[in-house]
Amino acid sequence: MAQTQRIGVVGGVGPYAGLDLVRKLFDHTRADCDQGHLPVMLLSFPDRIADRPAFLLRGAAVNPGEAIGEIPVGHANEWKTFQAEIAVPDGVQALYFTYRGPGISNLASFSLETE
Repeated sequence: MAQTQRIGVVGGVGPYAGLDLVRKLFDHTRADCDQGHLPVMLLSFPDRIADRPAFLLRGAAVNPGEAIGEIPVGHANEWKTFQAEIAVPDGVQALYFTYRGPGISNLASFSLETE
């Protein structure tokens, strides 16, 4: 990666979540010296993200993560792309993914595209 390009990680869902992702980037980078690592910037804004665990685990009355879309998925071992149109409000937003269904689900990746 050219030094003019950088990987940006915006944290805030939990201060250690962004740090954990950056640590994984470093751990999986093949570098012979410090200068061989990818250029990474970590910004963490935990005060700007609502306390979702307070709602999920402690019964807070306000749900800061109301559903803004739904993507139905098929059975396990199906490597397919699923999509849905959603409206994400402007500003800093936390995205939460909830799986409902039998078995175990793994989210391999996701992307947001704008028109």
